[in-house]
Amino acid sequence: LMARRLDSSRVRALCAQTRVRFDLVRIDGGATLGQERSAAAVELLGGERFATESKDEADRLGWALLRDYRGEPLALVEATIPREISAQGRRVVDYAQLSLIAAGLGVLFATRLLLKHIVVTPLERVSAHAVRIGDGDALHERLASERTDEIGQLSRALDSMVGHLSESRTRLLRVAHLAGRSEVATEVLHNVGSV
Repeated sequence: LMARRLDSSRVRALCAQTRVRFDLVRIDGGATLGQERSAAAVELLGGERFATESKDEADRLGWALLRDYRGEPLALVEATIPREISAQGRRVVDYAQLSLIAAGLGVLFATRLLLKHIVVTPLERVSAHAVRIGDGDALHERLASERTDEIGQLSRALDSMVGHLSESRTRLLRVAHLAGRSEVATEVLHNVGSV
């Protein structure tokens, strides 16, 4: 069995080490405890390990029983716990929340830029090309995309379609020209035969 004497110098050293103010109040011998301490002592003697109560905005009170070597209650340890620890915890949580919000916004912004660069801008380019084809102005233009994804496949399919359309148009013009010449020749022959 070993014990350490708990005198006022030892209590001051514990206070300095933990940065919490301690008071020891003997509960044997009929010392007057006061209303808060009496209520805490009743809770602790009833089996609770500790009791706490809000003192004010800056501090919180906590109590625990100090027992002797036989396990009998000897003193009530009262700790005045500064709420700066809670305030610091709140600041850390606030900082973490702000950091998460900032990181989320950063990821959102980066995702938006990447989507615009990788998907939206190429699709706008394909769409504008399709509109020019519809207007009849771009049968000679090709997108010539080297992308290997779906947008690249769409671009190559559109280029192929424009190539086929251009060839068909050229053949149609050639056939129309030949048909026009044939009609002129027929008209000339008809006129020659009428003379």
